[in-house]
Amino acid sequence: MEGKRPAQSESPISVPQGDRCVRPQGGGNTPSQGDSYKQGLGLAGEDYALKVLTEAHLVVLVRNYRCARGEIDLIAQDGERIVFIEVRGRSSGRLGWGEESVTGNKMRRLRAVANYYLLAQGYRDYPPVRFDVLALRWQKGTAVPEVNWLKGVF
Repeated sequence: MEGKRPAQSESPISVPQGDRCVRPQGGGNTPSQGDSYKQGLGLAGEDYALKVLTEAHLVVLVRNYRCARGEIDLIAQDGERIVFIEVRGRSSGRLGWGEESVTGNKMRRLRAVANYYLLAQGYRDYPPVRFDVLALRWQKGTAVPEVNWLKGVF
């Protein structure tokens, strides 16, 4: 079923005030001593994920979408399909890899946030959607992570 949106004079990614929070985008964020390692790894992972998505010809609509239901790392468009992407970066498999860390509860929260986003965008009928996990494995001493992009995981 094709999503139909009401005519709007606003940007296609506009949402009610306070519902979207976008981190400042710096060039080439990498983990450093200035940031906590985990935050630095997360920012570097999201930056790298943006690169992967744009190279795959997806149009990134929103980064770090937040609402009362939770947050989604990236929302993109792949043709007619809206893609909700959870980015998971790990520097070690000691506690499991990123793709293994997306639990049933996280999937339910992502669905709820996606529903909120679509309603906030004014869709009358839901467009085709997909939920992806983009897992990044940062190996010690490498600047480029190994990418495991799981499409349509739930």
